[in-house]
Amino acid sequence: MSPRHGRREKREKHGSDDFDVRHYTLGEILSRMRPLAAPHRGPLTAALLLMLTTAAAVAVMPLLPKLMLDWAIPRHSLWLILGVAGGFFVVGVVRMSAYYVATLILLWVGEAVVFRMRQMGFRHLQRLCLRFHSKYPSGFLYNRVFENA
Repeated sequence: MSPRHGRREKREKHGSDDFDVRHYTLGEILSRMRPLAAPHRGPLTAALLLMLTTAAAVAVMPLLPKLMLDWAIPRHSLWLILGVAGGFFVVGVVRMSAYYVATLILLWVGEAVVFRMRQMGFRHLQRLCLRFHSKYPSGFLYNRVFENA
């Protein structure tokens, strides 16, 4: 058992070297990610609001054809029919635009967080002793830090 965390650490074999690989719980991962995501609170909040807007637009879209069939067509009013059709078009554009911008924001924040994690990994590798670097080949370290981040 690990004294710090109260659970067993699984040993995995990689080539001829043994090292401890710690498997984290979802709560531990989220607590470690919080400082990395904290500088991006504004964009993440904007993306959340845009996703809520998308969800609201998706919920409203089926109501507009219902209005058309139940209210505008029986009254034989061309202006009501055009108004409901225009509303359907506007809600669709809002839905697609909000989803697109939210996706762009989330992709940008995700790349910024991955970049920061890679910077932290590279700085940590720079601080390790030469014995560590002679024990593990550079290709293995590069793969662990940069490919799997």
